[in-house]
Amino acid sequence: MAQGQAFKVPKVVDGQIVQEYKYKNEDGELVTSTKVIVDSTEPDWAALIGEEVMSLVESGELELPSGAVNLRIEDLSSSLTNGQYTYSLDPAAAAGKISIYLNGLNVTADTTLAADGTSFTVDSEYPSDFFEDSTLLVHYVPVSEG
Repeated sequence: MAQGQAFKVPKVVDGQIVQEYKYKNEDGELVTSTKVIVDSTEPDWAALIGEEVMSLVESGELELPSGAVNLRIEDLSSSLTNGQYTYSLDPAAAAGKISIYLNGLNVTADTTLAADGTSFTVDSEYPSDFFEDSTLLVHYVPVSEG
């Protein structure tokens, strides 16, 4: 089973950007907590980061890889169902070229990709109610390009 904190997509509550996360305490119990990420919605962090990356590229300090790869990103959050561990992919994923994130935690090592790449199964070690109000994002290269 993956180690670390599992968290949900941040949201704005009372003018603050907050994020709910779950972790196991020292007794092994699943605990839910909330943390404040940003206490103002004013900064445009995406724009600031984008500007910094472009500055590094233009100065030559950062070199982007050549050749295009069609990385596909699927948001399967609406498909999550308590007790369901297998999810479909269309198009199929190339073996070894997939990353799976449950509540932001990379759980790829806790999944099995079907031989044909059309589905993956999350280990049943995860409690079925863990999927309630969760996010499931899959980043992968389709078979045709892998």
